[in-house]
Amino acid sequence: MKNHRGITVGSNIEKVFERILNNRIQQILPYTEAQAGGRAGRSTVDQLFTLKSVMLQAKKDNRELFVAFLDIQKAYDKAWLDAILYTMWNAGIRGKLWRLMRKLNQNVKAQVKTKYGLTRVITMQDNIRQGGVLSVTEYAKMVDDMCEILISTGAGANYGHITIPALLLMDDITLMADTEAELQSMLNTIHSQARKFHVKFGEDKCTVMIVNSKHPGSYEWRLGSTQLKVSTSYKYLGETISHECTLKTHLDIKGREMKAALGTLRAVASESVIGMMPLAATLQIVETCILPSLMYAAECWNISKTDLITVQRTQNDVLRRALSVPQATPICALLLETGIYPIEATVHMRMLQYWWVIQRNPASIQSRVAEIQKAYYSYNSTWRSTTDDLICKYGIQEDSAAVSKLRWKTVTTRAVKEYHSNQVLDEAANKTKTVNLAESKTEIKQEAYITKLPKQLARIIFLARCDMLKIKAHTKYLWGENMSCRLCGEVDETLDHLTTTCSQTAEIRNQHGNPPTNERFNNKIDELKNYGVMINKILEILQYDQADGTDI
Repeated sequence: MKNHRGITVGSNIEKVFERILNNRIQQILPYTEAQAGGRAGRSTVDQLFTLKSVMLQAKKDNRELFVAFLDIQKAYDKAWLDAILYTMWNAGIRGKLWRLMRKLNQNVKAQVKTKYGLTRVITMQDNIRQGGVLSVTEYAKMVDDMCEILISTGAGANYGHITIPALLLMDDITLMADTEAELQSMLNTIHSQARKFHVKFGEDKCTVMIVNSKHPGSYEWRLGSTQLKVSTSYKYLGETISHECTLKTHLDIKGREMKAALGTLRAVASESVIGMMPLAATLQIVETCILPSLMYAAECWNISKTDLITVQRTQNDVLRRALSVPQATPICALLLETGIYPIEATVHMRMLQYWWVIQRNPASIQSRVAEIQKAYYSYNSTWRSTTDDLICKYGIQEDSAAVSKLRWKTVTTRAVKEYHSNQVLDEAANKTKTVNLAESKTEIKQEAYITKLPKQLARIIFLARCDMLKIKAHTKYLWGENMSCRLCGEVDETLDHLTTTCSQTAEIRNQHGNPPTNERFNNKIDELKNYGVMINKILEILQYDQADGTDI
């Protein structure tokens, strides 16, 4: 129960009022650049980008870096209202704004809804409101004020010509130092400030990570009376950070989570139910609920070729499972027919779009880190050098600093998609099973049968288009020289013969019509459906080989 978090339901009218106050407060409330929480235009990606840039450079320079991850226990529940009001007053929030903010946090009452009904009325004492719009800003500023004295000392990790002491996001505090003693001094400062603000840290979530440890097992740090454990990996803001500064651990975990999510989907909705859904609906679930888990914070990845192959294999496996097709299915066919682009394209689009965000705020730590990567560490493969290479690779002529966000997104997305469409089409043109797809398509685009047909029929048509049905023309290795049609014995057994000229399938063809002549199937749902049903019935006849009595 200690980690249980309820959903707070409040008055919508009150939230509108709070939002008006919050917008006014944000215009005058100062923050240090270390704080990303509670600020418009800032996100978890900013902190991940900075942290991983500093860690990776330390790894490449073969020097020690000490990183302490601190998590405040039950942030809003334990927040000291007087300290927050004092902080806001010192930050310049005074007069009517300050009084309204205080009133909104006084005499707050709540009830807990359980399966047995509502509890007694609970009066909230000396803390900020759960679910309040202003609570985010108030708490972010309090944590920022806690760490401001630490930032003023000049301690922290050196990166180029700047020093980065801490990264903050609401109740997550990350300290960085170049020496063991410096980190302990910073921990002492934070502990002293925490006592001042009545803040307690969750011992189980506080840890230290060492990059390039020179003396394993000999380090010891304390946060007050609590000895901090040393870890080789830590889940920070949704991404598993490794002391080796690679994505391997994170990608392994995300790969397992994705497969588990797909398994849950199959468990909740039986195969028969999923089979009757349009395949596009299944793919949309994959694109919106499953793949985003893998792609979280891809904007700040400085991904290696090995990690990129791992990610792409994970995506391929998920797509094959979603379509229920064999593992031998060419991935270029999956991408061309489903309209889903390779992971590499998605990563590059996000990196290029994040580059626009960084440039628009030159005073931010992230912008300074990117500039330092170009000025000081150009000899290394950095995020900045990778992004510059991508701009050249995709032939992007626009100046990101001079165009709007929408324009930059449109230009980069079009360039990346065009490049990868051509790559996938070239790959398909060199494979026997997919050469017909390459000839009939000009880009990666979802086909009409994927969009409109149930999964069972769409799968049959997909396998037909990829020459992967269980007929002799698609499984020559099983038949040797005996390629005669098993139904009529007149000519070779091909899909074209079975669906147009075979005398034994005439009755089926009469019921369902001839196959579509246009290789890029048209949008007539009835024609597509009849084609899938016709192939399915022919396959049912072929499942039992009358010649030798064996199942195919």
